[in-house]
Amino acid sequence: MNTRFTLGWLAAAVVCSVFGLAPAAQAQEERQQPQDVAAAGSDMLTQSGVANAAQQALFAYGSGDRDLKKAAKLTAKLPELEGKKQEAAERKIAKAYENAQASFREALGLDPKMIEAYVGLGEAFRATGMYQESLQALTLGLRVDATNDVMFAGWAESLMALDRLGDATQAYAQLLETNPAWAGVLMGEIKNWLTQHQADPGNLDPADVQKMADWIAQQESAAS
Repeated sequence: MNTRFTLGWLAAAVVCSVFGLAPAAQAQEERQQPQDVAAAGSDMLTQSGVANAAQQALFAYGSGDRDLKKAAKLTAKLPELEGKKQEAAERKIAKAYENAQASFREALGLDPKMIEAYVGLGEAFRATGMYQESLQALTLGLRVDATNDVMFAGWAESLMALDRLGDATQAYAQLLETNPAWAGVLMGEIKNWLTQHQADPGNLDPADVQKMADWIAQQESAAS
């Protein structure tokens, strides 16, 4: 005998007696009770699963955040180290960022709406030069929260690190109308990019660098 259902019927009988339900109504309640209890049990299991996933996501995020802080702390100490000690610290830093990326991915797999995990994942990617991955992660994050300033700043930094000049100028034109504050953030990243590449164009055509300088001058002239 299923004691859970038996106790359910007993509870229904007690309710019936308290509220004075007619025997026919009581019988109908008894016939419906097993299905209702099963449905309630299923809901409870679903809610429990959701709560458990949320807790696991928070745990994974916390682990990633600790690894990020560990990497930042070790990076700050690098100038003080030399030789094998420096090499060992660099390996620890790389491992910390790798672990952080894995933890943030895990958190997002459990909770795709966890904004903090998108921010952390983008930071961990950028710290290791994985700008394409950072851009992708933060693009997804901005679809969840299109108002997050920190996430947008990372997105803009990633965009320029990838030399996506056409995308940057197009995004700036759109943001100038919809979100002037973010347009300013993006312009700041574009100017940082220009400063770096005027000193060293790298693989870029110097003419393209000059075009960006001219474009910036045009924007500043239009804003004045």
